[in-house]
Amino acid sequence: MNTYHLSNRNLVLCEGKQWNGLPLQEKYSPFILSYLESMLSIFKNAIIMMQRVCVIRFDLHLPDSYIDNSSVISRFTASLKAQLEANYQQRLRTNPKAHHSKLGYIWTREYGINNKPHYHLVILLNADAYGTLGTIPLLDTINPQQFNGDNMACRIMKAWASALQVNIIDAYRLVHFPEKCSYRIGIFQGVLDIAGFENMFHRVSYLAKANTKEFGNHQRNFGTSQLMIERN
Repeated sequence: MNTYHLSNRNLVLCEGKQWNGLPLQEKYSPFILSYLESMLSIFKNAIIMMQRVCVIRFDLHLPDSYIDNSSVISRFTASLKAQLEANYQQRLRTNPKAHHSKLGYIWTREYGINNKPHYHLVILLNADAYGTLGTIPLLDTINPQQFNGDNMACRIMKAWASALQVNIIDAYRLVHFPEKCSYRIGIFQGVLDIAGFENMFHRVSYLAKANTKEFGNHQRNFGTSQLMIERN
């Protein structure tokens, strides 16, 4: 029998340590079923499109005085997409066979102890183009007037700075990369890495948990990119 979210009767909940044959972080149960379904769909589509996918999980926080609106995520993803395209065009000049990457993403808004919103994100990239997060620079090495960091961690920080319209130092303090936050999933040597996919899904199932999300405030709490399967 289905159970429903007390604050939003349109949302079906599921409980336990497994869903659809995939492991969940049971200690965060219950989970919102439609969120799990959307997440699984985007991961499947990404593997079909790109075969090998780099998945990066991170958190984005807001300045104390910031008035939250989920449009900030649209600005963040737009900035990150623009950086990826610029990097691809730069790589093409020296390598005509450089790999291109679309940007897939999943985001959720949650509220902390002080009822302050923050965002959890997962991005999906072509692992043949971007295989790792890269080294996170030390704060005291960053020049806010000329920040030229060129790995994915730096691109994420620059995109958040752009979305919030703050400098890179402020953005640096508002981006958090959890330990071991990068995964490679997909087809390797012609075989789907099922164990790797299950390990990744267990980690990111956190984004679908029902707890700490607020409803009824006319704000979206969850969203994904429209990463569709390309057909000839």
